[in-house]
Amino acid sequence: MKEQGYGEDNEEQEVGLRCIAVPVYDRFGKVIAGLSISLPTMRFTESKKEEFIKYLHSSAAMISSRLGCTEYPAAK
Repeated sequence: MKEQGYGEDNEEQEVGLRCIAVPVYDRFGKVIAGLSISLPTMRFTESKKEEFIKYLHSSAAMISSRLGCTEYPAAK
């Protein structure tokens, strides 16, 4: 997860369910939480995956900012 900037569950926990998660940082740059979405595999497409990750990073960066994080280290 750290290298790519997100984690995902491709039906490992439950058949028919996909999840994507990104980290939320505090003012010290430490991961203190995660932000995720889960959806049924029938509504998930690989072509939408990058869009979901972008939205998650954007939201996590806003939350992190409110927690004092001055530079959200999103995946490059």
